[in-house]
Amino acid sequence: MNEMNKISKILSKVVFIDELIYLIGEMNYRRGGHKFNDNYRKRSLLFNPFVINIVFIVIIIREIISLFITNEYLLQIIGDFAYKMRFKFEIKFITISILFMAIINLIINYFHFKNNKIHKTLKTEGKQNLMNKKTQKYMKIMNKLIHLIVIYFGFMFSFAMSFISFETKMFIMFAIPWNILFCLSFIFVGNIGIWNMLYFIAFCFRSKLQIIIQNTRIQTLIEKKRLINNRNLISNLKYFEAIYQKIVILNKIWSKYLLLNFIYWAIFTAFISIQVFFGESETIFKVFWIIVSLLGLTLISSLMLFSSCVNTESKQTFKLLVKLFSITFDIKSKSLITLRNKLKVSLFQKIYIYL
Repeated sequence: MNEMNKISKILSKVVFIDELIYLIGEMNYRRGGHKFNDNYRKRSLLFNPFVINIVFIVIIIREIISLFITNEYLLQIIGDFAYKMRFKFEIKFITISILFMAIINLIINYFHFKNNKIHKTLKTEGKQNLMNKKTQKYMKIMNKLIHLIVIYFGFMFSFAMSFISFETKMFIMFAIPWNILFCLSFIFVGNIGIWNMLYFIAFCFRSKLQIIIQNTRIQTLIEKKRLINNRNLISNLKYFEAIYQKIVILNKIWSKYLLLNFIYWAIFTAFISIQVFFGESETIFKVFWIIVSLLGLTLISSLMLFSSCVNTESKQTFKLLVKLFSITFDIKSKSLITLRNKLKVSLFQKIYIYL
């Protein structure tokens, strides 16, 4: 009974996460991704990938042009809110690199949309449940919270610096329109990054829970030595194989996302470290850069932790299969010899490859 209660609790969590995966996938589409499921709700024109890329490209061009202009009047016309700052180059480097990362994320998402195998996988991921108000409530709270965070920081960052650097007349004429455009780009980047990260975390948790369920069932069979009648065991092993095959397909999706984040934050942290230890910035800005770097490292560490939780459970699977395989040598049942051969040929080696 304890085993059944444990499995039923985990299954309820899997169902809940499945519903979240559907809703997060829908939010990815509504915030600039591609439509992998026909049941997704419509998105506004503002979050169309074409509009998002135009905003990104305009901001990138502006940042690059401002690096070669020294005339203050022209810099104010193009809305360069950091032109008076001592760390102007650092801000532009961070802005351009973040926007490039967001563009690459959109390009990767487009290739996933065009890849039939990945498209079919993501199309069937998650379950739509209009009756469950709990998951919808969580999604509304997360959506509002993300919007508040990105809008607040976007406006505070651009408008505060512009207000310090610009005269009142130039601020009204040029700074406000450019800052609105900059805030839009900040909103796009924040939504793309956060919803992609939540999508990845949800897949990791669901995969972990699915493997835990099967590990529990296999462990119970081993403890009670219910190996003579092996139909349930074979069905569990087949389900194992289905789980790991899906993980392999999903790995093709998320490996690019993780690699992109690792490369970006590694370059970012190295650049900030150089500025902190060898730059001539004021102490308050050095403290600011250190805090930002720590946040980036925390993000990367979190992604590694979530991805490793699946690997940890898969190692437990391997240990259980080794134990199961060794038990079959001690019993001379014909059915167990058949089971042993199936373990050895059809699944045992596959699980080892996945690990």
